[in-house]
Amino acid sequence: MKKIFRFGLSVTLISYVILHFITYFWEVNYLMYTIAIIGVMLFVLTLLTYKLTMFKLPVFLLSLAFLILIITNNLSIDTLIISFVEMKNIIGLLTIAPVIGWVFSEKPYIEMLIIKYKKIIRTEIRLCFSIVLLMQLLSGFLLFSAIPLMYNFVDKISTNKDDPNWEKFKSTSVLRGFSLSTLWLISSPTFTYSVDSMNASIWYSLLQGVVFLLFGVGLSVVFLNSKVNRNEIDRFHFDRREEESNHASSTLIELILLFILFFGLIIILYVLTNIELMVIIPISCVIIALFYYGRKEKRGVLMFHFKDYFLHKSISLSYQVCVMMSAGVLVFSLRKTTFENIIIENIEKTQDVLPVINIMSIIPVIMVLLGFMGLGPLTATVLIAGILSNMSISYPPELLVLSITMGNAISILISPLVIPVVLLSGINGMSTIYNGIRLNLKYAICLYMLSQLYLQGIFIFFKIID
Repeated sequence: MKKIFRFGLSVTLISYVILHFITYFWEVNYLMYTIAIIGVMLFVLTLLTYKLTMFKLPVFLLSLAFLILIITNNLSIDTLIISFVEMKNIIGLLTIAPVIGWVFSEKPYIEMLIIKYKKIIRTEIRLCFSIVLLMQLLSGFLLFSAIPLMYNFVDKISTNKDDPNWEKFKSTSVLRGFSLSTLWLISSPTFTYSVDSMNASIWYSLLQGVVFLLFGVGLSVVFLNSKVNRNEIDRFHFDRREEESNHASSTLIELILLFILFFGLIIILYVLTNIELMVIIPISCVIIALFYYGRKEKRGVLMFHFKDYFLHKSISLSYQVCVMMSAGVLVFSLRKTTFENIIIENIEKTQDVLPVINIMSIIPVIMVLLGFMGLGPLTATVLIAGILSNMSISYPPELLVLSITMGNAISILISPLVIPVVLLSGINGMSTIYNGIRLNLKYAICLYMLSQLYLQGIFIFFKIID
């Protein structure tokens, strides 16, 4: 029976995504109804496949949404249809984004890159700097999967494997690198959703993100340097068995071209069309994959990936998709209440007493609290950005985007329940609390304070000008 449910999951998920792209360019009412029905089927099949104890979050979010709709007398077939397709853009991005990872997995790009330049990366500071920056590149293609890949590779090339301080070094460098990528990477679902939902300028949002990426990298180096000065970390040594490949240069060029081609295509489509980022990115992923495998004459490999994705990989995404649908229904139900007005009134009252306590200082704290409650970065972003997008607030949308993404980055750093920290704990054997709070709390606080200095400073500057 479970095999039937799993096959049904694959069919319904792929059908949902295909219809999403069709209705985006050709909006037909009966197809919207069809997507909503498929969404309900997907939710039920996922519930039957997973144990109820593993499905508590989407059930809780959906139950809460239904309760709000009932209390506000807004529960109807039409409202359910609208609410179940509320998150179809982010679901399309979530399900198609892994396609770009197939291209990246074809060659050991990062291994060749580091081994080629191992003479340059010969100190702890330079290695930390390199890991954090390389995580930006990896995360752009692989998202969460970049964490185990980078950690295992650093472990492979190092001779300091048994040193507990080096375990901390590897863990913090990788996790910090991944968290910083969510501040600016266009292919990051949290960044993309924030920009689209807030109608923010992609260029200003990117610029802010890159600036804080550099701040974050510098902060990581400062923290590491203090440990090196206290002799808490032994000198890093490459494993001599890792020899440089003759094909390293051509592989590096190929990697850079792929990166430019992928993100260049996203930017070009965004500039030339009126299509939303959350639709452009999955389309770009498919185009690059078709181009890569077509040019390499590996169409058989591409078909294998598609078949494997349809039969196996897509099923693992069904839970996250159901969480997104439930969050969408909850956001829709909250929009039918005076919830947003109550929040704005209370924030304004607080701001009159303490000017620094405003929505930009509160958002990151709420994001972190949601992370500690077990809500993943994307779910928390969907809830917060979805609510904010319907509020009448006088803050520049780009500043709100940075508030959301900064809260998301800090949640990834210290929350013991989010996927990145859980993934890391599964690799290094340390507890999620140790990997999160113990290793990154001070760093997270410093990052938050830096962001607030910028956000509050810019807001006050524009307020004075007006």
